[in-house]
Amino acid sequence: MGMMTHMKTIKTTDNLCQSCGLCINRIRLFDNLSDETQRQIMSYADHERLPKGTLLFSPEDKLHQLIIIRQGKLKLCDYDEAGREYIYDILVDNAVLGEDLIFSDDTIGMYGEALTELHLCRLSRNGLEDLLRQNDQFSLQLIRLLGKRLSDNQATIRLLSIPDSKSRLEQYLVRRCESLGHNMIELSRDTIASAINVSRETVSRKLSEIERDGHIELIGYKKILVKHKEKMKTI
Repeated sequence: MGMMTHMKTIKTTDNLCQSCGLCINRIRLFDNLSDETQRQIMSYADHERLPKGTLLFSPEDKLHQLIIIRQGKLKLCDYDEAGREYIYDILVDNAVLGEDLIFSDDTIGMYGEALTELHLCRLSRNGLEDLLRQNDQFSLQLIRLLGKRLSDNQATIRLLSIPDSKSRLEQYLVRRCESLGHNMIELSRDTIASAINVSRETVSRKLSEIERDGHIELIGYKKILVKHKEKMKTI
């Protein structure tokens, strides 16, 4: 697709996973696992440092690995026949991708583009199968993560079904804060518009309304400080 021709596909691989310590202990999938188990997991992982603009995968690719974002931002998106971009999500530090596809032959159905330099750890299907057979605690953690992914998908469907654009935007901001674990959102108006399926102009107008309500503070073009998340939460 012509929209993606600017992306690089260069990547570098190193062995930092052996020396970076327990860098995965802040990631939900590995939360509460023992140091020994975390070291075992890291022994199966490959570490990569990818430059900004890297195309990590395309819609027709199969994702037979678990991708852990240790640092950086990864955009998940697709394009329609007219070239309009649809952004599904922006994954940031400590996110995990592929837990729902690693044992499937389904294609991923979207593009993954590095918005910044990315520091990744990858676990292959074979490595993950070994871990699941050897460690019951890790198996339970993965099951919990799959359950959360299903819940998140259902929440996205409910979000996009909200007819009022202001309410839809408010709930998107609430969900984004909860996903990030803090109240500073760094996304452009275009990215938000694509994510909630409204125009950029509508996003700008409704953000101004929400700011006048006192629930957020707009900082430049890409930063939104959510001040009263609970007052916006309705679903």
